[in-house]
Formats: sequence, structure tokens, C-alpha cells
Amino acid sequence: DWSPQAIAPTLKTGDQIRATRTVPSRAAILGTGNQPLPASADVRALVGTVGPATTAQAKADPSLRTGDPIGQSGLQASSDATLRGAPSGNLTVVDPAGRVVATLARWAGRAPAPVSSTVNPTMQAAAAAAISHTGHPSALVAIDTTNGAVLAAASNPAGYPRALMGQYPPGSTFKMVTLTAALMAGRTLASPTSCSPTATVDGESFHNAGGESFGAIPLLQAFAVSCNTSFINLAESLPTGTLATAARLLGCDTGHAPLPVPSFGCSYPASATGTAYASSAIGQGTVLTSPLAIAAIAAAAGSGTWHQTHITPGAAPSSHPLPAAVASGLRAAMRAVVTSGTGTSANLPGTPVYGKTGTAEIGSGKNPPTDAWFAAFRGHIAVAVVVEDAGYGATAALPLVTNFLTTVTH
Repeated sequence: DWSPQAIAPTLKTGDQIRATRTVPSRAAILGTGNQPLPASADVRALVGTVGPATTAQAKADPSLRTGDPIGQSGLQASSDATLRGAPSGNLTVVDPAGRVVATLARWAGRAPAPVSSTVNPTMQAAAAAAISHTGHPSALVAIDTTNGAVLAAASNPAGYPRALMGQYPPGSTFKMVTLTAALMAGRTLASPTSCSPTATVDGESFHNAGGESFGAIPLLQAFAVSCNTSFINLAESLPTGTLATAARLLGCDTGHAPLPVPSFGCSYPASATGTAYASSAIGQGTVLTSPLAIAAIAAAAGSGTWHQTHITPGAAPSSHPLPAAVASGLRAAMRAVVTSGTGTSANLPGTPVYGKTGTAEIGSGKNPPTDAWFAAFRGHIAVAVVVEDAGYGATAALPLVTNFLTTVTH
């Protein structure tokens, strides 16, 4: 009783059934203001990547075929269904000459739609330009102080996203955390500190850059001139656990990825004692941070709330409000860095700049190599820069921040 009509009434001997599938072009991830994002390696590191679907991925989604473009990480993965839509197609009968003689079924598919991100294309371009001629591996991250949104993240040279994944000792930029601990413990910017030539903890001597010594000075000045011994002596006088609590408040309790793309946060050795604890007070020892995390700390000083960084519009995944005395103290101290301390060349006209220099030792010996740091905020933009093996933060990193801020703020 068999005949071709058992499959479809219009099917005759010699005819064939043909399935056609049309895959729409993938939609774009947009930046702020619905601006197209540049197709740069830095942007791909921020928003995720696209790659061919594996056999397992195709098996899990009937609309996919092995090799179809699919989001593999970040926003490209989490918003994949929206960005790629769904293919349309027809099931037709064709005669031996290849002519369509009947359409048996048709499915409309679904049009792709763009997805928004927090990345600001203008700032992303300015970030890349600011670090393009350092002659050293470097990175710049910019964050919105009001909500933790990542506005730009650039790394030089291209290839490794050190802005998001770099794990560095933060040096004196971490004094923002130590100052927070002191203010939480009831100290004020007028509290006395001892900026001695050296500070000795468990037989190990710590010194200041260039052998500086200012004697008995208030905490505000110690922060402005970035006196290591003042901050080590200060940390030794704080109640046990205060510095670790401040680190948690500012997002430095874990090194896990804060973004949905490969990234690193901030890791503080909460159980450190002795010289390891003393080192941590000045951002050395086993403290590790990314430029992303330091920018988030500067942003917290600017807004009074630490926000977890994120790359989708809306509220931060988590937030920690700072005590009022901490927020006002951080702002005053960071302004003093720019008006009378190590960062005076960042004292731009117009909207005030608040900052903190950092010089982090990355080796051993009498004169170890150092990474240069500068973290700052101006208006609602916070930024952090690291320049590897480049000397002092005030000379190697600070000019890159002022270049960026001059371009994107007023």
C-alpha cells in the first residue's frame, strides 16, 4: 500500500522534501546611549565572547545546529537568546528539476534584538588612548561612582585583559582601606600619627619612599604624603580585625570574579599577623587587587557606598554603604592628596579631583622594581590606572589618569 503520498499528498514519484533554514545575523551589544561598541579586544573582554556552538550545546537547544554562533561568556552568553533570535525556515516539496511545488510547513523564527551594556564607547576610546604610549604593560578602568557600572576598561598591550584580571599588590592605593579602618575605629583626620624614618615589626624594618620622615603629623597629612610608617604604626594600634572588616566593606574579602566575564576582585589576608599584617596596611604582602577593584574603592569614596561592579544597566548586584564619618574622611583625605600631597599634578581646573597615589614593590632587594598606581574620582567618574614596573605612581600613573579625566570630564 506504500506510495509517496503517504508522506505528503502532493509528493509524487521523483519529488523530494527539502528543509531550508535561515539564521538571522546576530544583534549587537550596545553601549550607553545605544551607541555601537567598538570591536576591540578590550570590549570583548568586558561583554563576553561569541563562538561556534558545540555538539552538546546544539543538542540542548533545538533551534541550534553545531557550529552556529552562540554566546560563550558574559553578556553574550547570558543574553544569547535575545541576541541571536531564532532561525526561520520552510519545509517544501521540490520536483526533479528543483522547483518548489508545495510548502508543507513554515516557521517564522524570531528576530534578534540588541542588548544594552554600561560601557561608554567615548570613555572606552579615551581609556585606550590614555595608556597607548606608556611603553609598559598597563591598564585603566573607569566606573560610575553612583552605581558601580563599568564605563571603560582598557589594557595595553592587547591580548590579556589585565584591567579586569590582573592580580597586583596595590601599594599605597590600599591606604584608602587602612584609612577606612582607622575612621571606623574612631580615629579622625586630626588624630596624630608617627611618620618615623622606619617602623619595625617582628624584627623587620619598613621605610618610606626616599627615606622620608615627617615626625608626628596628623592622619590627614600622613595620607596626603603617603607615609608608610605612619600607616604601619596606625594599623598596629587598631583593634584586632578592624582592617579586615574595612577590607570586606570595600569588597576586598574575596578574589572571585565580580563580573560575569573572567575577572578578579580584591583579596585581603584577613588572618594575617605580624609582618604580613603590617605589610597589608600599605598594600604589600599578600594583598592582591585588580585595577577594577581599586577603581571600585575610589568610587566608594566618591559616592559614600561601595557598589559591586557590573556591566548591565541598573542597580549593582550588591552594595555596602560606608559610615558617614568614613565617607567624609575619605573624601577629605583624597582631596588633600591632590591639593597638598603626592598627587598635586592632578589638581585640574574645574570639577575637583580626589585621588591616591600608589607605588607597589613587586620584587626583592635593596631597590626592587615597582608598579605605579593612581586611583581617583572626579564628579561621578572613578578611575584606576596601573603601569607595570614603571616607578612611582605620581610620575608614571597619575598623568594617564589626568589625561583620561580631562578628556571625559570638566
